[in-house]
Amino acid sequence: MTVPKRATVRAWLRQLATGEISRSEAAANARPWVVGEREREVTDEALWTPLERLLGADLETAPSEYLHDVGDFEAWLNEFELSVGFEELPPS
Repeated sequence: MTVPKRATVRAWLRQLATGEISRSEAAANARPWVVGEREREVTDEALWTPLERLLGADLETAPSEYLHDVGDFEAWLNEFELSVGFEELPPS
């Protein structure tokens, strides 16, 4: 497993926001890079906030009630794109 790049983290956020991956998949993608020994390998500071957010995508406030919703996921994606200067992708 290689250290995620900005494009990879962006893809995870986009997939989460569009429902292509589940909350638990998003959290599992981020977990090795936020919790444990591998976190030291992430040297791009721009990745810390989105990785931490992805890790918390599946947090529940009650059984089957989630702390974050699709609007949050979309906001996380937009904020990350603006912070690192990603251009908007053309419509597919």
